[in-house]
Amino acid sequence: MDDIPAHLSAAEVEAIFEGTSIADPVPIQRIHYKNKNEIISRTSLPLAELLTQIATAIEEGHIPGGDLRVELPERNQALIGQHDGIFWLESL
Repeated sequence: MDDIPAHLSAAEVEAIFEGTSIADPVPIQRIHYKNKNEIISRTSLPLAELLTQIATAIEEGHIPGGDLRVELPERNQALIGQHDGIFWLESL
């Protein structure tokens, strides 16, 4: 069971971005699937809006628009959000 990522709380996700201005845009990837093919769209959101969406997704158990990926190159990790509101970190 060591290969199962630890799920993050909203507070833990917020701590990942500590020191970043809440007005800063954060590049994100939205991932959804059609006919078993991954479709990725890239956009950015102000950090405050992203954190609000993540907290809501964790609370409600759903991310509108599919999965979410935020690369964190300074940590050599990516924040992954699954469509059912579960978040974890993966190595890049």
